[in-house]
Amino acid sequence: MRQFMAMCALVSLLSLNGFGAATPNKKTDEIMTSKGVLRLTPLYHGSVMLEFDGKIIHIDPWSQADYTGLPQADLILSTHTHADHMDAMLMNKLKKSTTMIVAPPAVADTLNGAVGNCEDDQ
Repeated sequence: MRQFMAMCALVSLLSLNGFGAATPNKKTDEIMTSKGVLRLTPLYHGSVMLEFDGKIIHIDPWSQADYTGLPQADLILSTHTHADHMDAMLMNKLKKSTTMIVAPPAVADTLNGAVGNCEDDQ
């Protein structure tokens, strides 16, 4: 899980730097990996959607972005305790009954109950 979290965080940071993250655009970039295509869709500010191997990962979902028509998450990753990185109301809309929500301990403590059970990355 830690390796996966590190990859998600790195991909999120790289995509934000390359896309001008403050501008909503829903422009998807595709990166060929040894395991298949990774699709990165910056949404707004720190919000990014990843699609890989049939799974949907939403990173730092924030309701300021336009989520119209986007798929629900298999995994939601919240990186830190700022409100624009842990929007509980949007997380509840994005999650399915099987969605895992992973966050640092401070975020997990804040979100537990508001979004169901949140796993901390420790």
